[in-house]
Amino acid sequence: MNDSVVLRTEDLTKRFGSLTAVDSVSWGIESGATKAIIGPNGAGKSTFFNLISGVLPPTSGEVEFHGERITGNPEYKIARRGLVKTHQTTNIYEESTVFDNVRIAAQTNRTTFNMWSKASDLTTVNDQTERVLERVGLTDERDRMAGELPHGLQRKIEIGIALATDPDVILFDEPIAGMSQDGRREMLTVLQELSNDPSLTTVITEHDFDIIMNLAEEITVLHQGAILTEGTPDEIAHNEQVQKVYLGGD
Repeated sequence: MNDSVVLRTEDLTKRFGSLTAVDSVSWGIESGATKAIIGPNGAGKSTFFNLISGVLPPTSGEVEFHGERITGNPEYKIARRGLVKTHQTTNIYEESTVFDNVRIAAQTNRTTFNMWSKASDLTTVNDQTERVLERVGLTDERDRMAGELPHGLQRKIEIGIALATDPDVILFDEPIAGMSQDGRREMLTVLQELSNDPSLTTVITEHDFDIIMNLAEEITVLHQGAILTEGTPDEIAHNEQVQKVYLGGD
């Protein structure tokens, strides 16, 4: 790994009893890059994300972020460092407005913000919230209750929440799952814009190989918890092993 690697794992392993969900995975991503983690159901993709982001503690192995060990740290501490994960199941405040969902994230990111802050501090948070809403295409929905929105827009809220924390790295866990065709196209546009942001490093798991081909610079294929192969989208698309265990396995 070189000095530009922002996130790396070394022999990362997770066992649940006799089941090894993630098996000695050594992997990394450079700052500003977009990579994908793919594989058939049960390959260990979501577990790998959960180990990196602090949702689950590893059985063994290491995770480093910006060159510092974060292995076993809880999710909120890792998020504070600038590494966040979206969830397969939408995680939003359904009884709050779209604006408030994102503003809460923007506000909690400002460690100096408190009830005695200057009005200008709140203005800064509000301005940041508006920019995030525009970035994910939710400006027109800003005053609607989050729980009233369709699934695709709720997924956009979650991405907005992640962006509002000013992350260095976002892990997208199946962001397009369960969407309509229109919703998929809209989400792909958002993800493409984010992947083109040189200040943001993105990692995505997704079952739709066409989506991955449109987003990722490099793909890692997991099979039975271990890395099967890595390569460019074109290399992976023409890899016979991948076609056998992944493209033909779902």
